[in-house]
Amino acid sequence: MENYGIVLSVSELNEIINRIFKSEEMLHGISVSGEISGLSFSGAHAYFTLKDENSQMNCCCFSCRKTYVPKNGEAVVVKGSPDYWVKGGRLSFNVDAIQPLGIGLLYQKIEELKVKLRAEGVFDEDKKIPVPRFSKNICVVTSKSGAVIHDIIKTVRKKNQSLNITVCDVRVQGEKAAEDIARALKNVDKSGFDVVIVARGGGSLEDLMPFYSEEVALAVSSMKTPVISAVGHETDFSICDMAADLRMPTPTAAAEYVAYDENALKMWVLGELSRQKNFILNNLERKKTRLVSALRAASAAAGGMIGDRLTRLKKANAAITNAAAAMIERKSGRTERAIVSLEKSGPLNRLKAGYFKIEKGGKTISKISQTAYGDEVKIYGIDGVAHASILKTEIYDIYHNKKV
Repeated sequence: MENYGIVLSVSELNEIINRIFKSEEMLHGISVSGEISGLSFSGAHAYFTLKDENSQMNCCCFSCRKTYVPKNGEAVVVKGSPDYWVKGGRLSFNVDAIQPLGIGLLYQKIEELKVKLRAEGVFDEDKKIPVPRFSKNICVVTSKSGAVIHDIIKTVRKKNQSLNITVCDVRVQGEKAAEDIARALKNVDKSGFDVVIVARGGGSLEDLMPFYSEEVALAVSSMKTPVISAVGHETDFSICDMAADLRMPTPTAAAEYVAYDENALKMWVLGELSRQKNFILNNLERKKTRLVSALRAASAAAGGMIGDRLTRLKKANAAITNAAAAMIERKSGRTERAIVSLEKSGPLNRLKAGYFKIEKGGKTISKISQTAYGDEVKIYGIDGVAHASILKTEIYDIYHNKKV
């Protein structure tokens, strides 16, 4: 019979293996990366397989909810120590802590930034500025090459032809986008706009990251101009949204908010004038009735002596009523004429009449003296915009028809 030397039982061998793992200091508190698979829970404990392209290892994490709770398919780094189960003869890895990689780590950083900014008061409601419902000049901070700005302009023009829209062109994704957006916000805050819309269409979390940045959040919260944030889809809720004075679920919704209906407003004004007119007339009628009743009572008590005075008072009362009605009609007519004049003087009608709007450096100019040789200008007409360069200027005294 062949000599086998020392023969160990299964239990003895497993005990030896277990002691080796426990005595090896290099295997205590080590970090291992891999992908979560087969995740399950038993009470507060999580069980899963950590795998890569070539290998896998069974893992257990006791009181998992005290650390990061992963999802199946998520890449993570786990920290812990290998454990050998003597009775079952199986090796597993006891996990003490889990940290996400990739998108999971991104979410973690976002949550940490939210906590920091909230502690600094960036999201405080009492610091938010009310957004005006009737704005004249708005600025949209977005990419001029994207679909967002076209959707905003189209939505506004359906309801309002007089609202002035200025586009501040910025990068809305990529490495330098956050810096670009923050710088643009600081610049437009000095330009006297009624409201600023920060807008971007939907995308992945990585695409939207400039709007989850600290520099954009601080730029938004420090602005003196009211800011509407309209980033991504309705389900997206960026840090920029939290810092803004008003959050809209989509860029189109933001356009709907600022573009008050001109026709509806005019009808409301006319309706209010009519109601005020009726109120005044009714009030005068009630007072006249009371006055007539009082005069009749006085006339009956004083006899014919009061009759002549009663007649004069009735005439005076009629004159007052007629004068008040005429005054109301005149004011109503002036209001209606003012509304018509406002419509005719609107920027779109002036363009239709053959006028052009000229901008230099993003600002409208009205005098030749505001230009110089070599200046780059934009000429807006009813059908588009032309880019031009000043070659020569001549200043005239138009009242005396001579050069200055």
